[in-house]
Amino acid sequence: MKKILNDFLTALTFLSRVPVKVNEFTELSTVYFPPVGFLLGIIISIFGFVFNNFFPPEIASFLLIIFYIYLTGGVHLDGTADFFDGFFAGRDRKKTVKIMHDSNTGVFAVIGLILIIYLKYLLFSELYTADNLIFFLIFPVLSRFILAVITAKSEVAEGSVMAEKLHSSAKERDVFTAGLFTIFILLILLVVFGFNYMIPILTAFVTAILTAFFVASRASKKIGGLTGDVYGTIVEVSEIVILLVFVIF
Repeated sequence: MKKILNDFLTALTFLSRVPVKVNEFTELSTVYFPPVGFLLGIIISIFGFVFNNFFPPEIASFLLIIFYIYLTGGVHLDGTADFFDGFFAGRDRKKTVKIMHDSNTGVFAVIGLILIIYLKYLLFSELYTADNLIFFLIFPVLSRFILAVITAKSEVAEGSVMAEKLHSSAKERDVFTAGLFTIFILLILLVVFGFNYMIPILTAFVTAILTAFFVASRASKKIGGLTGDVYGTIVEVSEIVILLVFVIF
């Protein structure tokens, strides 16, 4: 039991900045990515409820976006910024990798961040009703499970320490267990909110994971594998695709 708790807390500190005390850091495991996503979903849903009681939906959505970025430490957005800089400014593998490792923020990074944050704000605003609470609870779960799948199925770019750490943690059996966690969480939510949400959630997941594999494939072709920045981009893109499908439904 102690090891399970430490494994979960290790994953939590890796994927968020939730203030927790970890007595003993263990090897990172993708098994707990979906449960961590569920915890994030619960937290933002609670804060979303509070914001909605004090502010108009547009302002509440804006505050929730800021809080969500803070909650995750902006780690995925940071990777997305580097991804946009490297892949849109770099013409070849060497130049792309060099730009992604550069600590300076380029024009494409700024454009990418503005687009990602603004689009997510619009989607949050559109979904900001009590009837859509299940969507806010489930989208972080699905995006973190997609991250676990991609890390297991994709090759790592040479010299990417963060990607190698993630890849080594994504054993096939761990991804399978992460999938079971995801299904379990989904079933609980469907029992609580109604099975009429199953179709939009499954559609969102399939669309998002196909998009994630497309991004991973294009990145692999350009730089010979995936990096931590690509993984961060996959999380952000997956979340937007999932939320977009929810809005369509």
